[in-house]
Amino acid sequence: MTICYGKQVPFLNDYLKVPCMKRLQGVGMNCGMNYTQFPIFKNISFYSRYEHSLGCAIATYHFTHDKRQTLASLFHDVATPVFAHTIDFMTGDYLHQEATEKNTTTLLQNDAILMALLERDHIKLSQIDNYHIYPICDNKTPRLSIDRLEYTLDNAYYYGFASPGTLQACFDDLYVGHNEDGEKELTFAHEDTALTFALLALQCGHVYMSDNDRYSMDRLGRLTKKALEEGIITMKDLYTTEDLVIAKLKDAYLKEWQDFTHLDHLDDHPTNGRMIISKKRYIIPLVDGSRLNHPRFLEALESFQNFSFDHLLAAEDDL
Repeated sequence: MTICYGKQVPFLNDYLKVPCMKRLQGVGMNCGMNYTQFPIFKNISFYSRYEHSLGCAIATYHFTHDKRQTLASLFHDVATPVFAHTIDFMTGDYLHQEATEKNTTTLLQNDAILMALLERDHIKLSQIDNYHIYPICDNKTPRLSIDRLEYTLDNAYYYGFASPGTLQACFDDLYVGHNEDGEKELTFAHEDTALTFALLALQCGHVYMSDNDRYSMDRLGRLTKKALEEGIITMKDLYTTEDLVIAKLKDAYLKEWQDFTHLDHLDDHPTNGRMIISKKRYIIPLVDGSRLNHPRFLEALESFQNFSFDHLLAAEDDL
């Protein structure tokens, strides 16, 4: 991990070795975009759901010292399929991107090693299988949660938007405060640091909803759906690793897979194509108890929120 989210948490060691957790080492955070040739993704290092989840867990323990909340953070992405939110495009959940979480309890229940560890530590499954019940771990947009914090800081680093020092300063400025509803929420001590972080989150948000990102995720989602419909892969395969699924896609659809991995630009004004919408991700953090309202941020946020998806997207080889 690039950012130090706190001291190591020894009690996590056994939980990191359970099968459902180890699988996430082969599931990426970039939803298959890292296999394309678009400039921002072409040379990006593989950032796994395992790394993200571990970062979330360490940060959660740093702020709460609560084992149950920490484990909820650790396992919050355990039901993430290969190519992650690309599957949301396949299922039509591209606006909320939460459909992939519905199998969390089942996957945890079916991991015998995990269940034995929970019994040993006197922890109920219901205390760790839904991180939404802990506002520090997860809350509603545009509030700041551990989940949004971790992927924003790491993506900002991998995309080349900020140095490790700048990102570490953002993390180190945080403490647990209370929001307008009286719930606990991560809070910045200083406005300048909150501004830096919020603008970085908007930069990342532009990547997530960019034409390149939306088109590629939709295209990979269509290829995955085709493979499912034609029996090349099964739903069970989606809960293995990306390498295993890619091998099957290559065997059946080598040209289609190569066309996807060779994507490096889209047509500027396609006369034929697809209109693809997506979730807009942004964060309005707390600064010492109040929402950030710096003019520079509000101007950038307005521009971000006004971004329109009402245009066609296509690549030359997809027309």
